[in-house]
Amino acid sequence: MKKIFLFLLGVISLTSCSNDIQESVTYDDTSIITNSVNQEQLMLKSASVDSVLKQLYIDMINSQSYIDYDTARVAFYDKLGYDIPDSEMDLGNKMLGWIQSNITQTGFLNYQEAVDKHEDVVALGIAAIQANYSFYKYLAGAAPNVLAPILDELQPIPTLCSGCVKTYNNCVGIANSEYGAAMQQASQSFINGGGSYDVGNYLEYHRTIEKAYYSRDRSVKMCAMHFKSCCEAA
Repeated sequence: MKKIFLFLLGVISLTSCSNDIQESVTYDDTSIITNSVNQEQLMLKSASVDSVLKQLYIDMINSQSYIDYDTARVAFYDKLGYDIPDSEMDLGNKMLGWIQSNITQTGFLNYQEAVDKHEDVVALGIAAIQANYSFYKYLAGAAPNVLAPILDELQPIPTLCSGCVKTYNNCVGIANSEYGAAMQQASQSFINGGGSYDVGNYLEYHRTIEKAYYSRDRSVKMCAMHFKSCCEAA
């Protein structure tokens, strides 16, 4: 049971890309050999990914601008929780209005703390986009559904409860696929225009990809909880 808990904790931490994880783990082409994946399996998986986008993604999540941003958003979402309805989750005034009216359902001490932490997320998020513009530009022009295989490759692989692993991987794969598609569509609108905002609108772009991140984070945590239940029942 302790091993299962530790694995799930690792999944949630890596999904959130927390600052502690970023400081202790630097992703590169060899660090993704985790647990039961051998070199032959890794080569087969790597053959299906866009190597240029993969390197841009690795460079991005290891950049200081992204680490600072990710630290801020993890802290914000930890306090926000998951009680907020999807209809209120616009990463703007609607979300803040919901927080103000439901402060006791969150971990924020008061409304002003929520506003301050949200402003940090926005400012650092825009700075991270600007610093890693080449990743988003390449993603916008890449083949459809190109990001999900990279996310799948970097996802920790369970070594426990072998009978539950396939379902878990499928669950995470769906979350990665939906996130990757949302990210790519938003990047195309941001770079080329269209959608709900003009070319180069960093604020609206940030809100769009932040909402996709929040949705993926919530989904992967649910996958981890289902995996835990499956292991306990095995």
